[in-house]
Amino acid sequence: MKFLKATQLILLIATVIIAGLCYFDILTFKPDNLFVIFGAVGGICAFLLEAYSRETKKFSVANVLAVGYIKNFLEPVMTQIIVQHPGKAPKFYIFIPSKISDLDDNNITRVKASLNQKSYTSETVTIPIPNQRAKNILLISSAINKDSFYFDVPTTLSAMIALIEYEVEKKGNTSSKRMTDAIFKQYIRYFKKELIDVLKDKNLAGYVILINSADEIGYLQ
Repeated sequence: MKFLKATQLILLIATVIIAGLCYFDILTFKPDNLFVIFGAVGGICAFLLEAYSRETKKFSVANVLAVGYIKNFLEPVMTQIIVQHPGKAPKFYIFIPSKISDLDDNNITRVKASLNQKSYTSETVTIPIPNQRAKNILLISSAINKDSFYFDVPTTLSAMIALIEYEVEKKGNTSSKRMTDAIFKQYIRYFKKELIDVLKDKNLAGYVILINSADEIGYLQ
């Protein structure tokens, strides 16, 4: 998508430069040739814009899921924890899977269990939210340096599974794990981008670290 937008911008800049050079008689084109050039550039830009719109619409569900996750869970939980612990910047590790199979409940259980095998202890803490139902989040503490952080897996991502399976089936290949993972990675890329962008807008990005493996936690501590 960045490539499409960059190409469109380059074409528009080139058109403006050509028009300027012609205006100052640095370049000489017959009117008919100019119309051909500007028409071609306009057609290409329109095509790129349409392609970008189709692609954005296709993956808009990932953006909606990211916004919903932040609005309904992450932001209110983070806000209350920050308010409850003034002067201490809490850390939130958010597990974003790289394969659709990573969303399996058994795999999520194994990810959480693996933290306990790395000199960490875990407990589920309940965060009261004003005018909302209380939220639960996992608090992980290090047995070595007593450091602690919060850990969550966006369960909302499971909504992608049925959609991706439908897309794969529509392509006539219901058994292609490679295709399923490829489509999932595209959705996840949009989900992560929207997640980061919204957190930045809310000045919360500095508290959050996105990971796709529990092994990353040891390196990032």
